[in-house]
Amino acid sequence: MDLRQAGVRPQPILEEQQVRAVLADMFASVLHLHADDVLALPSDTAIGEDGLGADSFDLLELARRVGTFFPVSEIGVEDNLLRSPTIGRWTAIVLDAWTRSDRHLTFVTSGSTGTPTRHRHAWHHLAQEIDVFARLFADRRRIVGVLPRHHIYGFLFTVMLPQHTGIAFVDLRERSTASVLRALRPGDLVIGFPLAWSGVAESDLAFAGDVVGVTSTGPCPPELHARLRARGLARLVHVYGSSETAGIGWQDDPDRGFRLLPYWSRGEDRALIRRDDGDAKGDVVLPPDELVWHESAFFVGARHDRAVQVGGINVYLAHVTATIRTHPDVADCAVRLMREEEGHRLKVFVVPRIADEALSAGALQRWIDQRLSPAERPRSFRFGPALPRDERGKLADWS
Repeated sequence: MDLRQAGVRPQPILEEQQVRAVLADMFASVLHLHADDVLALPSDTAIGEDGLGADSFDLLELARRVGTFFPVSEIGVEDNLLRSPTIGRWTAIVLDAWTRSDRHLTFVTSGSTGTPTRHRHAWHHLAQEIDVFARLFADRRRIVGVLPRHHIYGFLFTVMLPQHTGIAFVDLRERSTASVLRALRPGDLVIGFPLAWSGVAESDLAFAGDVVGVTSTGPCPPELHARLRARGLARLVHVYGSSETAGIGWQDDPDRGFRLLPYWSRGEDRALIRRDDGDAKGDVVLPPDELVWHESAFFVGARHDRAVQVGGINVYLAHVTATIRTHPDVADCAVRLMREEEGHRLKVFVVPRIADEALSAGALQRWIDQRLSPAERPRSFRFGPALPRDERGKLADWS
């Protein structure tokens, strides 16, 4: 097939505008600014206190993030960032490092276990994925994003996909749910995540005709899919993958399961094999979840690492539980993800060390907030003399 006839451009390369978009997100994250405001600034804008307002510690943190994400540190030129702290110079340093490297990007996970991990992806692998979705969404007129551009899912679908297809991109992250829905037009492709889609489903507003959605980073229950369709969403494509693997499969009907992206195939046991063009052997990869196969489709089971998703971030309950148990007034605790009707955060059942002394939920919350990231912090507290258990002695849920 001729890519031009399919509405798809040849494989993209890293360009100045893509670098600027990622830098804007990183600057906004560290300096508490709006990414679009940063992206609109001239190239000679200083990153330091006389410009964006970064102090010496902020500059070190930003240089570390930029040097890791792009292959700047790998080729040993990260010090150049600190010598030339303007938006334009950092963009030029990144592009120069890119041309002198093996062309990869490194995405860092949320670090919910306390130790962030890095996942390196070759550019041609990312382009391989986006080529598939560029064909799938070639009829869209605009791409609308409501998620960060410096995480792998956001980068693929709000940086690479617009570049690869030539479809205009609109960033609506700074809008409310109602404002986003009112801004949508027929032909839009909305790049979201489960928590954002839940907010849409709970609103009283309907979609404009011919709006297609994409979701990833966590489970999308069939009932959420059905509620969105009932509000007029023409189609919801759920992309399954992870920071470690990038995209693995996709579905638009929860009852039919996920189909593998064309360069993936089943291996032995629970392994998957990723092949490049002309690569007979391929790379063997273990997916993060248990995959339940039904003919050529699969359904996603429990995570092997027991992580849960809070706002699109992997949170490890064992780490949260162990942290809360270090409080001097906590004898034991259990942490769970809220049920769908309860909300989208964690809840905790706490057994105080001294039963007749009240342990304040507010004081415990403040203590937790100093030790855990926002996604890891429980928002519902229950106290009792013993952890709730069923008739078999296993931990039970609680309201």
